[in-house]
Amino acid sequence: MLRHEQRIAVICLCLAMLAGALIRAYKVSMPPENIYREGPKVMFSEGTPVNINTSEEDALCDLKGIGPKTAEKIVASRKTEGPFVTREDIMRIKGIGPEKYAKIKDRISV
Repeated sequence: MLRHEQRIAVICLCLAMLAGALIRAYKVSMPPENIYREGPKVMFSEGTPVNINTSEEDALCDLKGIGPKTAEKIVASRKTEGPFVTREDIMRIKGIGPEKYAKIKDRISV
């Protein structure tokens, strides 16, 4: 039979192991930290808005009138100038003016 001090030590050890297991399970369930910076690599259907703050170049190219070079500029602008606050902010990209914005405004989100 265990003495009182030994029982307390065993209980403390079990609690420490349980805490470690819970912390590990919590970390595994959390999304990666860069999920909002890099954006998902998915193809968007015609009705799905493209988030101009998180989408990668391939998803941005799904927008009518946005090619690989313009998509590259959008991603580079996010890194240097920060995220787009409004949809209209995409017009800060050279090559996207009022006409092109009018064509894509219903397909983008921030």
